[in-house]
Amino acid sequence: MRDLYQLSVNLLADVTEASHVVLYRENEKGLFFPLAHFALREDVVMEPFGEEDQNIVAEMVRKWSPFVTSDESVLSSWGVPYLREDVVPRVFMAFPFKIGKDRAIVCLDSFNLASFGDKQQRWVKDFVELFRKFAHVECDISRSKIPSAVLRFLSKTIRFFAHSSLDEAFVRWCRVLGVDLGAVFSEQDDSFKLMSLYRRTDLPDDISVEVGTRSILRLAYEKGEIYTYKDEKAQFFPGYEAYGTVVPIRTHRFKGIVLLAAENGDLFSQEYAEVLRDAVYIISMASPAGGDHAVEPHEVGNRLKILATRASREERFLGVLLFTVKNIDKEYSKKGFWAVEELMHQVLHSAKSLQPPPELVARLSDNAVIVVDFFSTPEEAKEFKIKFNNATADVMDFRDCNTEIIVYPEEVSRQDDLLKVVSDKVIKSKKKAMLSL
Repeated sequence: MRDLYQLSVNLLADVTEASHVVLYRENEKGLFFPLAHFALREDVVMEPFGEEDQNIVAEMVRKWSPFVTSDESVLSSWGVPYLREDVVPRVFMAFPFKIGKDRAIVCLDSFNLASFGDKQQRWVKDFVELFRKFAHVECDISRSKIPSAVLRFLSKTIRFFAHSSLDEAFVRWCRVLGVDLGAVFSEQDDSFKLMSLYRRTDLPDDISVEVGTRSILRLAYEKGEIYTYKDEKAQFFPGYEAYGTVVPIRTHRFKGIVLLAAENGDLFSQEYAEVLRDAVYIISMASPAGGDHAVEPHEVGNRLKILATRASREERFLGVLLFTVKNIDKEYSKKGFWAVEELMHQVLHSAKSLQPPPELVARLSDNAVIVVDFFSTPEEAKEFKIKFNNATADVMDFRDCNTEIIVYPEEVSRQDDLLKVVSDKVIKSKKKAMLSL
């Protein structure tokens, strides 16, 4: 079970851009032990604490309410138990909750003052529900009500989706399940966008994988119920009938539908569907927020650090692509403000539409867009530049623009240097400083 909690904490750090995340759980003696933790820095102190101790986490246990602060004096005076005394984060968040009958608290901090807004706070609540789901599984396993295979399945699910892109992880996951067709849709403005698709190679290519107005998938989403077809086939798409399960997703981070279908109805028992609900919840935590891969500019610096750390841990390369428009003021004068904004919007849209979707897409300034993704080799990262240029060729109506890619850790080996290179290149492209990374 600790493995599940650890993977979830890693994923929580990833989606919130936290510098540290620590999940504490109370034992029978009333001490709070670190159940799992994530750290960007090497200054963590993983020791238990008691409710009567004088630190900010113990105080939040006593008050038993969610807490977020950027008050340095509060953090300095109380102290953060898992950090050295001389280390004070810029922002701190604590969320107490129950895991079964035990008290627990998850703590996050960041050295980026812009971290942990309302959106990230809602995501933490979703992760708390995930921790609770794991506790139910743990309890059931201890009573031998469900096989340990469920635990292995959930562990495999979170490993896939925490360590790979949505598209890559979903394909691997569907293969493990043995289904013929799988699809993830995100809800956007009362319509559904296909985010990821898996189909067995011998399935017809002309299946139109779309969620229609009277679709079974839409009905399951609107009712918020799992639909399982194991005794008779259902028509999921025009011309495609199969056995299957439709699982709706509604979290603060992601809203959408997961469909799994096959010619073998034995795959879709009711017990299977209930396990899938927990697995799909994990997928929603790892999926791009709201189906949108864009990131706010002020989050880019911390997000880059997170991705660089993950690249090092997984021994992969990080390709950081920068698209810049030179003399954008002249473009505004010539084309008009809104015409240029529409062009930049189209560049962003084209970048988000790349398959598989990049890990990070953001507009750094009025003239710069950043696109970041993982690659197996430096050569593969450099080929991504060609892929981006091809995808945006139809909207490149600028007199002077440039696309370049930085490969970490091949060309830049330190995270701080990577941020500096990105910032310097954008500054150089427009004679004035951009936002601080």
